[in-house]
Amino acid sequence: MKKYTFLFLLAGFLSLQAGAQSIAPTGYHPRGKSQQAIFTASLPVGVFGDSHLPGFGLAYSWSNHRFGDSVNAHKIIGFTAQAGLDYYIGKKVTTAGYGFRYNNYFYVHAMPGIIYNPSPKTNISLLAGPALGIYKESSSLGLGVSLSGAYHFNDRMSLGPVALYRKHAEVDALWAAGLRLSYVW
Repeated sequence: MKKYTFLFLLAGFLSLQAGAQSIAPTGYHPRGKSQQAIFTASLPVGVFGDSHLPGFGLAYSWSNHRFGDSVNAHKIIGFTAQAGLDYYIGKKVTTAGYGFRYNNYFYVHAMPGIIYNPSPKTNISLLAGPALGIYKESSSLGLGVSLSGAYHFNDRMSLGPVALYRKHAEVDALWAAGLRLSYVW
């Protein structure tokens, strides 16, 4: 009797294991694009707005099938990375009756981050990483943060808001808000 019970249990476990393995493919095929080029027009705000005029930026961003108008992300949050540059034009101001011109500000950044797709046509990304600020003839390494959203109005182009934050040691934080236009492929 013990012999038959053992063989019955062994056959049952083998049949469960064989039935648990799927022969059919999973059916998940990502549809979004992975690369995008970004043009940003931004307006400095706060203390930074007192010294500089609106600027522009160019960037390249990568994420695994998270860009485009038909994203079907398998996970809620994905990884993204961005590298680019920003340029702000210095203002001419009058201080104590004398004219003074602020120099232009140039930024280079490389930031990893996260991306979320609330719908197939939209995404929200939060990036943070090193930012190199170049002002006059000096450069300073600081922290850069970017929060942006995008709505894809066709299969290749998107438009959305962006908030930029730059912080260097011993100086006020530099804030900018703007609009970004991107092209995906």
